[in-house]
Amino acid sequence: MSSKDPVRTLVLPLQGATAVLPQAGIAEIVSFSETEATERPQGEIEILGLIDWHQFSVPVIALESVVGRPFGEPGAKAKVAICNALDNSQQHPAIGIVLESVPRVLVVEDGRRLPAAQEKSEFALSSRHQGDLVWIPDMEKIGHSVNQQLALD
Repeated sequence: MSSKDPVRTLVLPLQGATAVLPQAGIAEIVSFSETEATERPQGEIEILGLIDWHQFSVPVIALESVVGRPFGEPGAKAKVAICNALDNSQQHPAIGIVLESVPRVLVVEDGRRLPAAQEKSEFALSSRHQGDLVWIPDMEKIGHSVNQQLALD
């Protein structure tokens, strides 16, 4: 892929924030109601529970906790984006991210990229798109951290 090829991303609506991930990194969008709340050791990332997905137990996280934003009870339209964790341990090869609603496609054309980082956290950086702050999560770091937290269980 050349630097001028369009990049298909998904804009993920969070509570009081927005995240963007490459569409190829998201396997499926499912209903949050399928999430089974479980007691899990809490660490740097808030794990809300697990969801059964294609014979895998997928941890579901509040991405807001990664970027220092508050997270409340998911609403009636809440969804879960099943994302590739990119963590080589493969204990949990996918991570679920709670969404406020269905994500939308954003195609970044002609090599145009989001501007340089505005804010950074350990697990994500932010940029501006059409004046709005958007978070770009580091799914490899998130996957590694979640897998470490669950290994303590």
